[in-house]
Amino acid sequence: VRQHLQTMAAVGLVQTSRDAPSGRGRPSNRFRLVDPDAPQRAAHEELVTMLMGIVARAGLGEEQVRAIGRERGAADPSGVVDPHRAVADVLARLGFAPREVSGAADRRAGTSRLVLGSCPFREAVAHPGGHLVCALHHGLLEGAAQAADPSATVPEFVPRDPAAAGCTVAVSAPVRD
Repeated sequence: VRQHLQTMAAVGLVQTSRDAPSGRGRPSNRFRLVDPDAPQRAAHEELVTMLMGIVARAGLGEEQVRAIGRERGAADPSGVVDPHRAVADVLARLGFAPREVSGAADRRAGTSRLVLGSCPFREAVAHPGGHLVCALHHGLLEGAAQAADPSATVPEFVPRDPAAAGCTVAVSAPVRD
């Protein structure tokens, strides 16, 4: 078993720690499973951070980055025709954990309000140029909403501290009878 565990440790599937010696014999090794997605998440976070640094150094401003997001959001072939659902689906797919908080007056006016329960890009947002991550996502949501309904808008996108999450998003579209 030890040989198999050492092989798994060599490829990063388990983490090894050694107990302090106590008495005769070899010290005990302890093995613990490693989250199989952890290296991929760490690589993703590092890549996003580096790319946002490149964008900031290239001198792209918030409006330019938001336009890139709009293009990407409009190109998403989800086929959803409700802009409120399209935005919520994009947010959920990316790991933002959206929660609708719309009131009755909002719904009558054709507006849905969402609070984001998580920021999967919090590491990148905390670095220089990180505010551009938020601008990119604002544009992505605008593009997704307009792909579902060309008259839809995302008039409100309020970033909050990414460690605490709680960003708010509003999606508006004309009420159709």
